[in-house]
Amino acid sequence: MLDFELLRDARKAVNEFSVRHHASVVAFRSTKGPWFNVQEGVDSDGDDRLPHRTTGATCLESLAEVGPGEADPVVAEVAPQFAMRLLGEDFDDWTSDGAAFVYSRVRTLPAIIEFAKAEAGAHVPALQQHLDFIWANVLVAPPDQAVREATRRSDAGSKLTIGNWREHLERDYPANAFHTYWALKTLLACRDLPGGQELVDTFEEERGISLLWTQNMLGAQVALHAANSDQADPNQLAWALASQLVDPAAEITLATGELSREPLYKAALAAFFDQQLPSGKWPLGQPLFHYPRAGNAYCYTFETLAELLRPALFQTPMGMLLRELLKPHIPRLIRAWEFARTAARPLEVGMPAVGWSSEHHPHRTHAEGWATASVFLFIQRLRRLLGAYTREVAAAELGARPSLYAKTAKEGETLLGERGKTWTGGNHWSAGEQLSALFLHPLRARPAPATIIDPDKPLIQKDQARSAILYGPPGTSKTTLVEALAGAIEWEFVEIHASRFLAGGMDRVPSSADTIFARLMELDRCVVLFDEIDELLRDRQSGDADPFGRFLTTSMLPKVARLWEQGRIIFFVATNDVSAADPAIKRSQRFDSAILVAPPSYEVKIGQLGVHLPDADLSWLTEDAVEEALNGQNDLGYFALLRFDQINELVDLLQGPIDQERVESALGEIGGRLKQTDWQNADEKPFELFGHMRASETRDHRMAQVILVEGQPAASDGYEVFAEIAAKGDSPRQTYLRLIRSSNRPPADVDSSGTKRTPNAILHYT
Repeated sequence: MLDFELLRDARKAVNEFSVRHHASVVAFRSTKGPWFNVQEGVDSDGDDRLPHRTTGATCLESLAEVGPGEADPVVAEVAPQFAMRLLGEDFDDWTSDGAAFVYSRVRTLPAIIEFAKAEAGAHVPALQQHLDFIWANVLVAPPDQAVREATRRSDAGSKLTIGNWREHLERDYPANAFHTYWALKTLLACRDLPGGQELVDTFEEERGISLLWTQNMLGAQVALHAANSDQADPNQLAWALASQLVDPAAEITLATGELSREPLYKAALAAFFDQQLPSGKWPLGQPLFHYPRAGNAYCYTFETLAELLRPALFQTPMGMLLRELLKPHIPRLIRAWEFARTAARPLEVGMPAVGWSSEHHPHRTHAEGWATASVFLFIQRLRRLLGAYTREVAAAELGARPSLYAKTAKEGETLLGERGKTWTGGNHWSAGEQLSALFLHPLRARPAPATIIDPDKPLIQKDQARSAILYGPPGTSKTTLVEALAGAIEWEFVEIHASRFLAGGMDRVPSSADTIFARLMELDRCVVLFDEIDELLRDRQSGDADPFGRFLTTSMLPKVARLWEQGRIIFFVATNDVSAADPAIKRSQRFDSAILVAPPSYEVKIGQLGVHLPDADLSWLTEDAVEEALNGQNDLGYFALLRFDQINELVDLLQGPIDQERVESALGEIGGRLKQTDWQNADEKPFELFGHMRASETRDHRMAQVILVEGQPAASDGYEVFAEIAAKGDSPRQTYLRLIRSSNRPPADVDSSGTKRTPNAILHYT
């Protein structure tokens, strides 16, 4: 098990540093065109050519992952212009510093295709020519089984063209895993373009050959490291592994023949991290190629780490496998991050912008745009990975588990509807209706979760409820309702009892509270229930509040507020008596609603009686009659207070002829016991207490209430369209509506056919 404190502290530090990302990369943006500069303070003029292709691509890739918020606007602005200019350039213009003919293409094209698909899609013929050049010398026979760099022949003409590059260029560098990885990623990016799959299929043989080559390179590098050979190259090892995992969405195939690849991947990661230097960096390894004016080009540690972590962030079998294999190496990744933090230098534009130099070329001492972008891309991916691990450890220590009602989302939704049909008297929403409208439907109406994990991203919108107090007599299924909600939204369930706070004894309560909430703050996609913690909510001003209760309430309030603000989990408190809670608990941004979980509804109880007493005439036992008895404090009112399981007790007392007098007598007998148990209160009688509980319901009206209908609803001033989900197969279109008027009930007439719909049909949770 990973250490929680190590992960939490590293996650916090990386998160705090990552806020510098946008300002730091944008500091390299050119004022003269749609590109980014190589060095700080050196604003290159492109004239008719677009300079710094690979720097621009790296900066765009980095800005696309700037944080858990909305997409960075600079990418949307620059990427299309950058792509149009590049794809319209002559073949000879695709170089990096006058050389690197292959590198300039493979390192640039994935970003262009990914972030400017419309522009790239209009240049598929040009992309075909670039791919022909990239993959031209990948052959079955060694050593030409992967992508390599090319140089211009000394006797070549002054200009390269599509027609003469075979005669004017030669592949005199060895094949390497870095170039091969980016060439594979270029093919991957092309698949989503119009006609892209056909384009990719053209190179299927070369792609297969190169993947086999990278697998062989991976095994060779693991062996070289095991033999302590000076030919071991950690960068080639890492890029060979990244090539094997370049498509995280592909079906994972761990076996070749009867051999599993998982041990190879595990050994490769161990060999790579074993070669980390005490400083946190890795050795340079062999150069990739040579720049005539700048010197050798090497792999950059943080570019390598960023791409190695990339597949581990996907919600796919391959992503889950890599996250598991990376766990033992988290301390090494944190060491690399600490080196990056100490190596950062302030940029001339001022804080918070910082930058890095790759230190590959002694004459370049200023911060470099591509190096800065690479470091921040590593930081953002490490941020996400640390968040996933921290969340995993916190969830395990808190006992998070799948909901018991999560075999299908429908199972939890159905149970929420059935158990949530509580007694309302026709004037209020039932508990199930409120939980559906405040929590279930708003989450269901949001877009599907991203395929790439980001544990820091808020999952709950500002106008969406994220907490509630559930109160009512014992035995009304408060716990079951919360767990059913967790099953319906397919989140994990965490139940925390007061005993967790008292586990270390009275003198350890503050420490226990800190421990519990420290872990809750690291969770996401969880439904949390604080159960049986009435003591923690006690009114600090009440005369019987002891120091322990006062301390807990005072200590809990700021923690609950911070948990609410994060917007990554939904949490509830279950209590029997909300009137004894401290009023501060009910303030906004702590608990968004106080929901009465009353005994089952009239329909549920009368239906159960009909099953056991099919011949009895109970037409006089109407909901209105019971409500009138409640107000008049007559024994018939106890029918509203019965739990579902007490219907059987009522049936046993009604053996023989049944009339209203016998029913009221039986209810009075059961009610006498209810006074001493479920509805015991020194100051109020059961009927008065029920009325007081009804009046205690509250809701923050800034939080959206969302209902669900099938089909397209007619216009109404009682709601607005919140989201629409198109029909799948034979299922009807579903429309989520946000209530926009103050009402205790949802609007009834929302059917396009004009049919009056019942509230349960509108809420549509069964």
